[in-house]
Amino acid sequence: MNEVYIVKAKRSVIGKIGGILSTVPPEKVAATVLAEVAEDLPAIDGVILGNAVGEGGNLARHSLLEAGLDQRISGLTVDSQCASGLDAILTAARFIQAGAGDCYLAGGVESTSLEPTRFRAGEQLALKRAAFAPAQIGDPDMAQSAEQVASRFAISKVRQDQYAYECYRRSYQAHLHGQFEEEKIRAHQGIKDEGIRQMTERLLERVPPITGTNGTITAANSCEKSDGAAVIVLMSKKACIAAGITPWLTFVDGVRAGFDPNYASLSPLHAVETLLKRQSLSITAIDRIEFNEAYAVQLIACAEQLQLDLARVNVSGGALALGHPYGASGAINVCRLFYEMQRSDARYGMAVIGAAGGVGCAALFKKVI
Repeated sequence: MNEVYIVKAKRSVIGKIGGILSTVPPEKVAATVLAEVAEDLPAIDGVILGNAVGEGGNLARHSLLEAGLDQRISGLTVDSQCASGLDAILTAARFIQAGAGDCYLAGGVESTSLEPTRFRAGEQLALKRAAFAPAQIGDPDMAQSAEQVASRFAISKVRQDQYAYECYRRSYQAHLHGQFEEEKIRAHQGIKDEGIRQMTERLLERVPPITGTNGTITAANSCEKSDGAAVIVLMSKKACIAAGITPWLTFVDGVRAGFDPNYASLSPLHAVETLLKRQSLSITAIDRIEFNEAYAVQLIACAEQLQLDLARVNVSGGALALGHPYGASGAINVCRLFYEMQRSDARYGMAVIGAAGGVGCAALFKKVI
């Protein structure tokens, strides 16, 4: 198989639902990122973008045309809900490995602010959300699924709030030190990601549950709906050599795996375990892990099951503070990893995300020495 390198990674600012990006259509948000990462690249073989709640119409193709890229470039849109952005990157990597092309722009975009309201034909009531699994198997809302994980592993609200506090603290400190600026496109540098703020333990304690009187999941220990985009440039080794481009990371491997939809927060477990086994690696060999935080309970439970060292996970915070633009989040994880590994002596890095319906996705990268 052809070797695959990561040579660029950029993202937009992350806006709250109804916030700074709320009036910008997703194809325009994606286009601003695509246009910047495409600068000084050789021929591009395709654009692959994840998206979960858009209007359809092949958003990847729409976005690349909006960006002014060559009309001969194909566009492919991936929908695996929250895993869409990481799935798009895995798809691009597999294309290069198979020799189908040498340069792909892959990532994701989401505008939860502009999510269309959907109706079934002949019905008056709007759909609250898509169905993620057959009712006879179980199709709980994501917050309720997270609550079931909390109950299964006896993870209290106190523990979840403690984890959320640390996430907010890490994100705020990273923001103060300007660590997110290099991730952002030029037009968005200097604009703060809207979810970042100083959080107090007392405020976390006071936020009521959203899953019933005796629940543990709150609006503060779960992620916000958000808007944003991220794009990664993947190239073959021969294309990097021909263009004189120095790569930073090597794509090693990636795994998609299913899980019980009733416990969707645990869906990354099989993906991570399979990936490590396939590469004959221990979790302790992974120096940096960007793990999407849909819920604090998700990280606590998965960390216990996988024996993760949380000092290596989301070292600059994660989606609990920064927000979760569904289809973009997996790509944002890779973008973060790209810069975190450059700043450290990390050798291996992993991006991990779980998705509605019980889908987990994990990708392994290695620093080019």
